[in-house]
Amino acid sequence: MKRQGALIERLSWATGLTTFADGYNLTVVPACLPILLRQFHLSGLAGTELAAGTLFGSLIGGMVGGWLVDRWGRQLIFRYDLWLFAALALLSALAPSFVLLLATRILLGVAIGADYVISPTYLAEFAPSRQRGRDLSFVWLMWPLGAALSDFIAALLLPAAPPATGWRVLLALAAIPALMGLILRRGIPESPRWLLGVAGDHQSGHALIRRYDLEPVELQPARKLAASAFARWMTAVGPWICLTMASYGIGMILPTVLSRSGLVDLKAADWITGVVTVGGVPGALIAMLWLDRLGRRSLQTAGFLAASFLLWGLAEALNLHISVFLATLVLLTAAQIVSNAGPGTISGIYPAELFPTHRRGTATGISTALSRLGAVAATFLFAAVSKGHGLTGVAGIAGGIMLAGGLLTWLFGPETAGRTLEELS
Repeated sequence: MKRQGALIERLSWATGLTTFADGYNLTVVPACLPILLRQFHLSGLAGTELAAGTLFGSLIGGMVGGWLVDRWGRQLIFRYDLWLFAALALLSALAPSFVLLLATRILLGVAIGADYVISPTYLAEFAPSRQRGRDLSFVWLMWPLGAALSDFIAALLLPAAPPATGWRVLLALAAIPALMGLILRRGIPESPRWLLGVAGDHQSGHALIRRYDLEPVELQPARKLAASAFARWMTAVGPWICLTMASYGIGMILPTVLSRSGLVDLKAADWITGVVTVGGVPGALIAMLWLDRLGRRSLQTAGFLAASFLLWGLAEALNLHISVFLATLVLLTAAQIVSNAGPGTISGIYPAELFPTHRRGTATGISTALSRLGAVAATFLFAAVSKGHGLTGVAGIAGGIMLAGGLLTWLFGPETAGRTLEELS
């Protein structure tokens, strides 16, 4: 069991560092956006395009990456995609024009989307059933850490550094966790489930199971999950779209909306955004502790509903002219905590559990791509709403979207805790 534990721990960090870098990359542009708008003389629409560019790229990366990991195996993409990740992070920091900056951010998104597929798929196929939720939760715990770090560094660096330099340093720093992940990924073996179920290499697959004391793989399930294909897709896709629309939609515009309100400056807006984002950390820790005990369905439903009511509470507080600083800081942070205790963690876990090995990567890729499509749409929608109705309108719409995610989970979500991947497929 020690060999299994050591492998799972290394694989968790190797996948978690990429999620950390993803969180950093997806929030660093909104933090820099007010400066970028001035430096490149951009319109508000161009700024929104830049904020959504990485999301759009991850949509493509999810679709392509899902097919590749099912066709060629988990190990090949897992070993080399971070080279592209690190290179594009550095190239975006050196971009001399808006067009090249946008192009490199979109291509960086492709690398992010591909890794969003491979990381949970790979880890799910190694993790023992009794603690698969805890192991996969660690991956999503790293996202708010990376996102909050970008906001906090932006709050410290951007006011002190020359405008033309600070944002470049921020973008370049994203290469560091990617390079660390590359080191950890060396020597991690191919998934025995892929070897057995797709490649048909039973000798190598069973040899890996014995070598690392992994959970036995029974290709003939003893029982089947009582969920139709429609229910599985609704569970894998619907709640994740709702989550990304609400959370990314708000996160992408929050620093700009707060600074534009005139009540806080850009530095304070970055600090508020960072504190709100880091609220996802205790939420993910709650998920790690309770996900395998209480189950996916109940925690995700409760998290969606609680976040919905908190967002509506924020809209009402702003209508009553309560302090923007206090209302945003307290209620959005609370919404982030309950969201990450449920859908912020579980929506990325469900797709890796609900589909058979030969389709797991493709299904996770499709789910990732559609969730990013929702996030791109929300970025433009919330940017338009914020111009006329400010954060009040954005919070009200986001609350309704989160409610829809809770209803979808309650209606269609099966329980996967404690079940082997073969039983679930």
